[in-house]
Amino acid sequence: MGNLQQIKLIQGGMGVYVSNWRLARAVAMERPGETVGTVSGTALDVVFVRLLQLGDPGGHARRAFAALDAKFDTDVGRKICDHYFIEGGKDPDARFRSAPMQVVRSEDGKTTFAAPNGSSAPTPLTLDSGIIELLIATGFAEVWLAKEGHDGNIFINFLNKIDLPLIYILYGAMLAGVDGVIVGAGNPDGLPAVRSSLTRHEKVIRTLPVLYA
Repeated sequence: MGNLQQIKLIQGGMGVYVSNWRLARAVAMERPGETVGTVSGTALDVVFVRLLQLGDPGGHARRAFAALDAKFDTDVGRKICDHYFIEGGKDPDARFRSAPMQVVRSEDGKTTFAAPNGSSAPTPLTLDSGIIELLIATGFAEVWLAKEGHDGNIFINFLNKIDLPLIYILYGAMLAGVDGVIVGAGNPDGLPAVRSSLTRHEKVIRTLPVLYA
C-alpha cells in the first residue's frame, strides 16, 4: 500500500458483516489513498456459508471463489460452492446448514487433552483440512470483493480473542492482497511476526490459551 501518512480516514470495524465488502469498497473508493475501507474478519465462514444457501444474491460469493480457484489453480472454491450453494435460495422455513465447528485436534486425532503438569512439552493442535480451506477461502473472498475494480486500500479487522480462525482468515486475506490488519479485543503481540511468516508461506505457530475443567 501507499504512504500511511497520506491516510486521512480509516473506516472502523463494526461487527460481523456490518463492515462488509460493499461498505469497505465504497469507503476505499471515495478518496483512494486517503480513505481506507475495513472489512470484518469475524465469522466469515458462517457468513459465506449462509450467503450461498440464500442463493448467493448477485453471484458475488461464487465469483470470488472462482477467482481464488483461477489464481491458485485449485478447486477449493468450487467444492465450497458445490457443498453449500442452493439455486434460488433455501426455503424460508428451512434451517441453515451450519458451517463446520472449529474443533481442535491433536496430531493423532484426539479432541481431549490432559492438563499439563508443568514439565510437559507443548501439544501441537490442528483443525480439519476442510475447515482450514473454508476459512482461507472466505478470508480471500471478502477482501477480493472489497478490492475489486479500484486501487484504494482495504484493511481487515479481527478480534484477537477469537483465536482459532484468525491466522487462516488472515492468510486468505493476504492472498487477496489486503493492505493492512487491525486487531482489537486483546493484545495482538506476535501477529506482526505471524504475518511476516505468512507472507513467505512459512509454517506458523500460534499459542492458544486453554481452560481446563
